Parts: sequence; C-alpha cells; structure tokens
Amino acid sequence: MEVGQKVVFVRDAQGAEVGKHGTVIGVSDNLVTVECRSQEHVTPVLAQMWDVLQSGLWNRLLKRRSDWRPMTAPDARFRN
Repeated sequence: MEVGQKVVFVRDAQGAEVGKHGTVIGVSDNLVTVECRSQEHVTPVLAQMWDVLQSGLWNRLLKRRSDWRPMTAPDARFRN
C-alpha cells in the first residue's frame, strides 16, 4: 500500500462498511489510514492492511464474479 492509492474496504472496519471506497492517507506496518467521504464530511478510518483492497483489483474481482457461470450438467442425450 502507498499513500494516495484508491482502495475499497473488503471487511467491515470501524467507520467504514464493506464496499466503501477511500484514499490511503497513511501507512504504518500493517495499519493503513483511509480517508472516506460520507454525505456530511471526510472521515479518516484506521484499518488493518487486510481490510482493504486496491480499487483496480476490486473491480477485476467484481467483473470476474459477474462473468462467472456455473457449469451445467451434460445433456442426457450425450450419455453412454
């Protein structure tokens, strides 16, 4: 993680729910401070590194999930 990166919360953290977007404003060991905008104001949220994911990776995972189709059983006509 680097300061200025756009991230998305993948786990609930105090002050931000899953799916909330923000910008990293501080990094220390395994903690990040993320600036989150709410309707009223901007709030810094302290979170663990594993609570957030880079926005680009989040978007790719969402796309992959929406493209996913379960395998269907083979048609009975083609069985031996």
